[in-house]
Amino acid sequence: MFTGFLLYFLEGLVTLTQVSLSPKAVPVASFLFLFGFGVKLPLWPCFSWLLKAHVEASVEFSILLSGVIVKFGALGIFKFINQVSFALNNQILAACSVLGIVEASFRLLSQRDIKRVVALTTVIELNWVGFCVAKGGLYFDQLGAYLLVAHSFTTTSEFFLVECLYKRYHTRDFFFHIWGS
Repeated sequence: MFTGFLLYFLEGLVTLTQVSLSPKAVPVASFLFLFGFGVKLPLWPCFSWLLKAHVEASVEFSILLSGVIVKFGALGIFKFINQVSFALNNQILAACSVLGIVEASFRLLSQRDIKRVVALTTVIELNWVGFCVAKGGLYFDQLGAYLLVAHSFTTTSEFFLVECLYKRYHTRDFFFHIWGS
């Protein structure tokens, strides 16, 4: 992402409200920004860091990470897609979002750790946001914004619930809570 910003400034861009890149620099900038913001969003294939960060972090940091930090990735992708017109941006973003939804959904089926389940639902929800940004248009932009706001409230509640269950039962094993073993 920083390399993409450096490319912008080397091309003579003074403010981020005016995008004027040479035709040769647009595909490079597109890849750099999609990858840079896609790691924070978290898009496929760059979401494994989020699962590890949520599972190992305290609940407070997980709430901060999911409620604020990943939203910067969504805002960055949204601003980038709307400012740089490269024919493949939307298709690449949509493909990565769909692959992220599918892979995270399959991973979700085999999880036992409740905190990891919440982290995977974060990945799924934010890939839906990425898909809405890729589709573009007023309705998809509004849907993406709604999903971001709803995600902030629901994920905060889910991480709080996981912490309450952990303090009560001293485990985050999903099957322990269901079967009481």
